[in-house]
Amino acid sequence: MFETNKTTSGGCDEADPVMDLKIDFDKANSRVFLTWSKVECASYYRVEYRSALSPDHAWQQVERTTKEFSFDIIPRNNEMRLYRIVSVIE
Repeated sequence: MFETNKTTSGGCDEADPVMDLKIDFDKANSRVFLTWSKVECASYYRVEYRSALSPDHAWQQVERTTKEFSFDIIPRNNEMRLYRIVSVIE
């Protein structure tokens, strides 16, 4: 993890940050498999990526999910992808 948008709250005013993102590659099926542990109080997770650390590269949404996993494609042309999972409370 290189960035978080949350501070640990210890309550339900705000969903805690995802702290244990794991990324695996399934090259045979050209997929990236992301997993993390359930976050207390999160209503859903927003899975996002960007292709560089530069502020010129905006975060792109992969999906919004209530599960603790997500799939993405392996990008073509060796494009780098940096992932983050945003825990959201409604």
